[in-house]
Amino acid sequence: MLAMFDRDFRMPSGGYRDSLPAVDAVRRQNPHMHLFEAFLNLWMNTREPRYLERAGEMFDLFTRHFFQPEGVLLEYFDEALAPGPNRIVEPGHHCEWVWLLRWYEREAGVSVKRYVEPLLAHAEHYGQDAAGLLVDELWADGTVRTASRRLWPMTEAIKAFQAEGRVDKAQSLAGLLHKHFLSGAMPGGWMDRLDPRGKPATDAMPASSLYHLLGAVAQPDTP
Repeated sequence: MLAMFDRDFRMPSGGYRDSLPAVDAVRRQNPHMHLFEAFLNLWMNTREPRYLERAGEMFDLFTRHFFQPEGVLLEYFDEALAPGPNRIVEPGHHCEWVWLLRWYEREAGVSVKRYVEPLLAHAEHYGQDAAGLLVDELWADGTVRTASRRLWPMTEAIKAFQAEGRVDKAQSLAGLLHKHFLSGAMPGGWMDRLDPRGKPATDAMPASSLYHLLGAVAQPDTP
């Protein structure tokens, strides 16, 4: 599998293509984040060092390209993985990386504090709106780009604060998740996106959100 993956998707400038065929010239951090998670899962389930080494490659991309000196994680890059002109930040991905970085730290013995603290501080300071929900997108300077709110960033924030030992904050976010996204939904379902006024912004319930929801529910009570 890895040989095929390397042959078809690996890019000379580092990392992997977003898709085949390419839909545009933009490269994104998000697929690499999920590869990071996949390699960590493979390592956990097989204990084959090659998978931890691959996770290390994704960590290296994060430190050299995705994480910026001002303490934010950018979403979009050019083909050489230089930041694109739109310096867009997603608070949900800040939180998701915090959780993954702490996982990698436990497995690889690599300190991630210098990345985790600014990522979570930026998400908490700029990413939460007056209702305590995470907005969908910010500009890197912290101003709001897209003020709608989705379920999945809340689940990733719960995981991130839990991982950092801030249990009270994680529990508060869990209460907001239930109040705004789960209460009133069909049994076993959820409200996936809210507009800035708190009204439903979609009638879809994508399965991708279930992955995030189950991940939050499965977190242990202590970090």
